[in-house]
Amino acid sequence: MSNSIMKKKIIGSLAIGLIAIFSIVGLNAYEDKVVRVALEAQAEINHSVYDAFRKIQIELNNGCFSRASSRIEFLLAQQKLLMAEHIMSDNSTSFEQYLRKRDPELLTELMTIDLDSRIETVLPDC
Repeated sequence: MSNSIMKKKIIGSLAIGLIAIFSIVGLNAYEDKVVRVALEAQAEINHSVYDAFRKIQIELNNGCFSRASSRIEFLLAQQKLLMAEHIMSDNSTSFEQYLRKRDPELLTELMTIDLDSRIETVLPDC
């Protein structure tokens, strides 16, 4: 085998190896970013839930039971609408299976929600 053919094979092998390495590194960086974005979104959701519970706790501690109850009803309706939007999208098969096993009645209810409906509430004074 001539030296030039051997050099071409070595260079070709190195090029393929480098492409594979850069592809793996790039994929890992992309996956890290996706995970980071998902974790940040989850943290923001956690804060929203925490804030809602904190407001309800304050209302209950101050004897504002009607206000706390109205807030809970609003938050439940809001969550149902968000879940219904997800269920009725084309990307919901695993969540739908999850609900089918754990809360089939809720799944049935979610399938009947009008996605164009608005959720409004007026919190009564304390």
